Amino acid sequence: MITPAPDHVSVHREGDTFVVGEDPGAAAGVVVLPVKGGTFVVDPINPRGPGQLRVPGPPDLEVVEALFGTAVADAVSGRLDPAQNAVVGLAQSHERSTLGRLGTVRWLQQTSPLALDERLLRVEGLVLEASIADLLEPEEAAETLHDWVPSLVAWAHRCAAPDLDVAVGPEFLDLVSDGLAEALATLPTSASASASGDASAGLAAYLRASLATARRRVPDAPRLPCGPIDALRPQTRAGQTSSRNGQLHGSATVGWTRVPRGLTTQIEDGASWRVDTSPGKAHVSVVVTAPTADPTLRLLDVAGQPGRSTVTPALRATLTHPEWMLPLAVIELNLRPETECWLGVEALGPAVLGLITGLDPTKFHMDLHVPGAGGRPRGGASASIDQATRWAVRGVSSVRLAAAYRAGSRAEIHRGACDAFALAGSLFGASPDPRDQRAAQQCCAAVRLLGGSRGSSGSSGSTGIEVIDSEPELTVAERWYAAHLAAPR
Repeated sequence: MITPAPDHVSVHREGDTFVVGEDPGAAAGVVVLPVKGGTFVVDPINPRGPGQLRVPGPPDLEVVEALFGTAVADAVSGRLDPAQNAVVGLAQSHERSTLGRLGTVRWLQQTSPLALDERLLRVEGLVLEASIADLLEPEEAAETLHDWVPSLVAWAHRCAAPDLDVAVGPEFLDLVSDGLAEALATLPTSASASASGDASAGLAAYLRASLATARRRVPDAPRLPCGPIDALRPQTRAGQTSSRNGQLHGSATVGWTRVPRGLTTQIEDGASWRVDTSPGKAHVSVVVTAPTADPTLRLLDVAGQPGRSTVTPALRATLTHPEWMLPLAVIELNLRPETECWLGVEALGPAVLGLITGLDPTKFHMDLHVPGAGGRPRGGASASIDQATRWAVRGVSSVRLAAAYRAGSRAEIHRGACDAFALAGSLFGASPDPRDQRAAQQCCAAVRLLGGSRGSSGSSGSTGIEVIDSEPELTVAERWYAAHLAAPR
């Protein structure tokens, strides 16, 4: 297959489907966005790259042209023979760039190991969706930008208050202004809506004026050690399970598909558990670290915000062993805000204790999950690929976080990202699956770029794999989080 230059893109057919763009490396996963007549695939490693459009025939040529330009639309309209692979000029496209940003927001919502504010991500995603609504295939949405108007208005008033004690950046002002403008554009025509619209339009105009004088302050990266940053890089840890003095000690990783983002910190081996076999008081205890609250986010608290659940979050831990089919213990965990941890203790009866003491002490596994999560976590080679994906995600998250800081202060974060990508690449590389091999190549290319042996982001040599964007366009939530980390303690 011919590798396209950065300003060109490949076009080919797979059966009845037209495919524009290379298959993504997908080391950190992908996001699939439904567009008119097909799907657009965003690789979060380089969301400003060409992406990939998959259009089952007959293709919607207006969508193809809007995303890639006339040359690509002409190539698709020529009804390529399935054996052909054309490489044609790639046009700049605001719509494609916006899809890349929207894919990034959704990826952060689903995957980011950082404690990014969900409200900022949701509003930014809705603003982006509204700006390209004619291109997107309608989805069944739980909320719309209209639902956020009361919050946007409250945020605007607070930003205008003379006693504001939180340093908000121009990106936040821009988001609130854009959110109000997009929501107002589709308000129903009525007297009350008109009055509300006039007031909101006035707030949006005020924020627009404020943007002219607002300046982004680019802080230095926090000095290490810094817990959230350290958690993104591989650490030297003790073995997962050990036995000493009649007790079993182990660590566990929160499975990202089994625990919703935001309930716990997503540190590899970040949970600890212990089985005490002392006669008469045998028990198993589990400790899982919860995210640290950012006090500046109180600025965003508004009564009745969409999506705010009144249900108390719940978390469980299940002790298993490969030599025993049934769970050995199920521990209910309770969130203790004063300790910023989930804690749980479960007594062990004589029968279970006898089972535990007779099993290989190095093979116990603690599965962390929300109630109702089906089955057991993946094991064997699948678990290794899951681990590789987590480290690739941490590598991407590190590079994105570093981009919020002054260039001269990013070196330590980039070193951690290199270590994360190197570990992910070795885990992917151990798999014979061609998709995992492609992901391994993508991780190795990221290490080379971040290590300085390559000067710019782009495609990885002859492989056509997208290399990480080392100067990504950040979301408002990421900039807010980065500023909180860098703030003096």
